[in-house]
Amino acid sequence: MSAYYAIPERVNRMLTACLLGLHVLVLLVLPMIWRWLPGGASAGWPLIVVALALLALTSSTLWALIHEAMHGLLSSDEQRNRRCGRSLAIVHGCPLRMLRHGHLHHHRNSRGLADRSEVYDPLTQSGWLAALAHYLRICGGLYVAELLFNLVIFLPQNLLQRMLQSTHPGADQASDLQRASMELFASNHLRELRMDASLVLILYAAAFWLWGGLWWCLLLVLGWRAVAISMVDNAFHYATPLDDKFYALNLRLPHWFSRGILHFNLHRAHHRDVRAPWSALPQIAELQADDPAFATAVLRQLRGPIPLPNLRGLTRPPSAH
Repeated sequence: MSAYYAIPERVNRMLTACLLGLHVLVLLVLPMIWRWLPGGASAGWPLIVVALALLALTSSTLWALIHEAMHGLLSSDEQRNRRCGRSLAIVHGCPLRMLRHGHLHHHRNSRGLADRSEVYDPLTQSGWLAALAHYLRICGGLYVAELLFNLVIFLPQNLLQRMLQSTHPGADQASDLQRASMELFASNHLRELRMDASLVLILYAAAFWLWGGLWWCLLLVLGWRAVAISMVDNAFHYATPLDDKFYALNLRLPHWFSRGILHFNLHRAHHRDVRAPWSALPQIAELQADDPAFATAVLRQLRGPIPLPNLRGLTRPPSAH
């Protein structure tokens, strides 16, 4: 079992260094280099296109590495795990502590009242409002909210506490609120959040300034990241049974693709054993009858939000190896 839970330290360190280096190169170094080229940016277009494409296409791998850090699985050294996780989260665009709180809240409340984003109750919410919220969320809104957090976190703490109440519904709301308040707003935690948010703002403000008239190229990359992150986030849970926090979909992908995103598509395997690093997930992943292809699961969210009565009583399908 010790070998099974062994963290792939060397691969994680290599990926962390590559992704951090790629962001520094694309966000800061490249725009300074082309200013020195005789033909300016026009002379460096091939390099610019390749670099931007790499930055966009590695967004999911970046998120998967941050996910490992949230669970303490990026490195067995706690301090290194924290430092690397914070650095990756900053280039992603949101402080690690906030991302970690949101993700662990998801694990604690998955498919409960506090974590079923595509479900609405027709008795208390209109269908068109539910549809508006759903489509905004999956079409980039989740990532945009992460970016906006970098500004919101500088509001007065009493206002932040009031805002927190509206984001933690559920039967055990008091306990959730108390935990959230400690995780986010304890003095040292709030200080860390504001420091990391400041670094995010400085990094991307500098990047857009350096890119000058080509700022829209960088915006396109962040737009891709927004849609990629937001569309995938709830694809593993869309239209799945309620009130079973250990259930999710394992999405089918070619092995090379699955490995490229650190097997993040094997989400049920992760929910059932959060101690397992990404390298171990294929060993415990079992396919069930309702496990669709990755693209199918992502795109079927375009069907829209689901009325609560349609999911009540839904049961899990049998395994299909």
